[in-house]
Amino acid sequence: MKTCVLLSAAVLLLCGMLANQSLQTPMNFDTLLEFEVRQGDNAKNIIESLLSHQIIKSDLPMRIRLKLLKLEKSLQAGVYEVRVGDSAEDLLNKMTRGESKLFSVTFVEGQKSSQYIEILKKTPGVLSTNLLSNSTIDIFGSTFPDCGFESRHIEGRFFPDTYFFASGTTDVQILERAAYKMCEVIIEAWGARLNN
Repeated sequence: MKTCVLLSAAVLLLCGMLANQSLQTPMNFDTLLEFEVRQGDNAKNIIESLLSHQIIKSDLPMRIRLKLLKLEKSLQAGVYEVRVGDSAEDLLNKMTRGESKLFSVTFVEGQKSSQYIEILKKTPGVLSTNLLSNSTIDIFGSTFPDCGFESRHIEGRFFPDTYFFASGTTDVQILERAAYKMCEVIIEAWGARLNN
């Protein structure tokens, strides 16, 4: 019985070492690749997708690593870059840490809120909630900052700036960030004015 336990432990250790070596070997790509993990994808789906896109050659090393370190539920949604010289372990680390590619959108000063909504509809990485260009703040819910505005309209509530976000961020979330930024700027401006 003791021999069986020792033999099982030795086999498990050997499998872990082989998986580790395989994961640390640089993948054979000569260009930058992007790989998307969608919201709700589980470890099995992600590994199968990596195989089908020929990013990894074998699923076993990654399955072993995820199982041994109990990381199956740690893989995060996002678009991940596989750079020249990256190993499967590098990619796995990015996915467990959520180090996904960031997208950006720029709201230009002088544009209307309806134009910001249209820009968001065309911006890669943005998850559309089908906002209408004539939406009122009611569509955003209770987390939307009011900053002392009396109107229910959204016009003039978004600070023109460049906003960075991970794939799958909703248009509403980006507009809320722009609204919070506008509140910060307004509060800072009023504070400076009162202090003069």
